[in-house]
Amino acid sequence: MKTRIIRLLFFMLLVLTLSGCDLFGAISSISTDLPPLTETTTTTTTTTSNSDTGLSSSTTIVQGVTLTFIENGGIEINDITFPYGTVIAQPQTTRVGYQLVGWYTDANLTLPFNFSNPITASTTLYAKWSVIQVPVNLIFSDGTTLALQVNYGTTVADIIASLDTEIMSYVGGIFSDLEFTQSISYSTVITDSLTFYIHHK
Repeated sequence: MKTRIIRLLFFMLLVLTLSGCDLFGAISSISTDLPPLTETTTTTTTTTSNSDTGLSSSTTIVQGVTLTFIENGGIEINDITFPYGTVIAQPQTTRVGYQLVGWYTDANLTLPFNFSNPITASTTLYAKWSVIQVPVNLIFSDGTTLALQVNYGTTVADIIASLDTEIMSYVGGIFSDLEFTQSISYSTVITDSLTFYIHHK
């Protein structure tokens, strides 16, 4: 009886021993396959490959258009290039003695360009000008007065020549003061509002 018990105990011990070796081996194998927790990282990769996303992509090339300016005596404006369909404000330039009327698409200045519309083609634009009008007052020694509007750059001689023949016959001299002491040359160029005092012959 004792012998049987001893054999049974030995057999159970042997089974437990063998089972314990397999368990510890499995645990050891698992532990060597797993990386340490402190070294675990997550990487996100974004790709635009068509084979990965299943989507097609396209590239839109924006066509550029250029405005070229012919200033016709005004200060130069550099050419402007911008995307097709752009709307821009009217470029400004200046010219002594003139006001800018606008920009035209023809050299004869008959076709105005509309800057409120999208620009869809490269274009050459021409500046149109109007001469500035300068007010000039003529006061005669007999009390007669005459108000004129003359072009910027007009000379005193031009003004006198424009008067009626009857009036011109009475012009004895042109002065800048009512006392007729400061004479004005006939070659004087008008660039601003002036009052002339004309002495009768």
